[in-house]
Amino acid sequence: ANIGYYSLLAAMLVGPTGGVVAVEAHPRMAQLLRRNMVANRVGVTTWHRAAWSHSEQLTFHMRAQFGANSSTGSLDEVSLGELGDTEELTEVQGIAVDDLVDQMHRIDVIKIDVEGAEARVLKGLSRTIAANPQITVMFEWSPGQMKMLDDDPAKLIDAFLELGFQFRLIEDGLAPITPSRLLQLAYGNVVASR
Repeated sequence: ANIGYYSLLAAMLVGPTGGVVAVEAHPRMAQLLRRNMVANRVGVTTWHRAAWSHSEQLTFHMRAQFGANSSTGSLDEVSLGELGDTEELTEVQGIAVDDLVDQMHRIDVIKIDVEGAEARVLKGLSRTIAANPQITVMFEWSPGQMKMLDDDPAKLIDAFLELGFQFRLIEDGLAPITPSRLLQLAYGNVVASR
């Protein structure tokens, strides 16, 4: 959720009868997220957790200069040097999003931007996706970050396809994108729907 920009927009869209849940793993970002929700007087439920496949204590790599790019995956020293960045390690509780939203009546949209852990988060959404056939999932597509976590980007695409999802690329005006073309992209933002 970072500091909550999209959470605030979502809260305005759903209004007082809807609900928004925002999850942020980075400790400082989670504090700012919570403060932004209070300052803007919106009813967003915030969690300082790492969206994940299951409940587990995780090592989190906080980037000093690029905090929004912090992750459960580590950059090597060469990459950190190229960015002029360093990282500090902390522990954060990982949790399946299914466990955070299981009391919600209906879920229409999920936004996943977890710096390469998208496949892990998708596994932790299995009950939510099964219970909400109309759901739309927006996710960051960054194969390089997925590989930092030893995840295969093709397996993420396959998991979505097995659930009946098709893809659209935000950067291309929401035009449909084939799985093979998506695999050729180094970066993008994807909308998956059935």
